[in-house]
Amino acid sequence: MPALDFEIKDQIHDLLEEEYITHAEARLLENFFSSPSRKEAARRSGIKFESYQSAISRLARDGILIRVSRGVLKLTEDTNTIKRQSRNTLPPPVEPPLQMSKTEREWMLTNYKSRKRAEAALKLGRSKYDINRMAITLGIDQKN
Repeated sequence: MPALDFEIKDQIHDLLEEEYITHAEARLLENFFSSPSRKEAARRSGIKFESYQSAISRLARDGILIRVSRGVLKLTEDTNTIKRQSRNTLPPPVEPPLQMSKTEREWMLTNYKSRKRAEAALKLGRSKYDINRMAITLGIDQKN
């Protein structure tokens, strides 16, 4: 295992600041890089060896630790390889409520056919996505 030097401490701190890892995982990583063996690292962390191995495996699976060779791991230098989402990322945008005029509503109720959504989109000047949402809202959408 590589020794816990300033560069590794800095990487752990950056991962913690960007919220890719928790404080407990940061402590596990510090023990991982400062201990001569994984058993010693587990003992220093105050947890069972099996639990420690599971946590290290999870960090490797999520891309925080990169396997160099069998039994040799290092911290990732590229956050794009991390398969976890940072807690700082924005949630997906909320879909705006569907605005439908009275004439659009009437046209949909009388002329809508689920097989001709593109035609309806052209006629109403809306996207097919909006036509689908309108049909679902009006309760006239059918699965074919």
